[in-house]
Amino acid sequence: MGISGILLKNKDEMNFEKLIRDIKCAAHQANIVCLEGLEFEKNNDGTYEYMTFILAEKEQDGNEFLIYAYNDTDDMIDGMFSFINEKKNYQQCINIESFKSTKILLDFIYEYMKLNKDDIFYDELNWHYTFEEIEYIANMGTYDAQWCYKKPQE
Repeated sequence: MGISGILLKNKDEMNFEKLIRDIKCAAHQANIVCLEGLEFEKNNDGTYEYMTFILAEKEQDGNEFLIYAYNDTDDMIDGMFSFINEKKNYQQCINIESFKSTKILLDFIYEYMKLNKDDIFYDELNWHYTFEEIEYIANMGTYDAQWCYKKPQE
């Protein structure tokens, strides 16, 4: 089980320090263990190009996923995600890989997007989710483990 996904942010709103704080805060609010800085690369000026995190469920061993947080907006292609919203220059800020539990993924994304309501979750099935769609899924009476395998409008 598991697909990969990315979180998109308007390029004009990119702030790496805030992104790192928001990742940590979202993990804490979702009751997820956050192991940071396991891998990173710095530019010549000492700023981070990217940093990796492992987010793991506290109660269950093996329910974890890897995320890459990106800082290098200069090398990103403008307009790549214009089909989502032509007025915003969305760029990849977080890459999510190797998740084994759609519940822990949803919990993290929901808490992250509560802090970043204009960001978009985009999965490898080419579906994108707004904050409102993630909020609806997170607050449904019965949890649907297949949520990320369905179009968000269904």
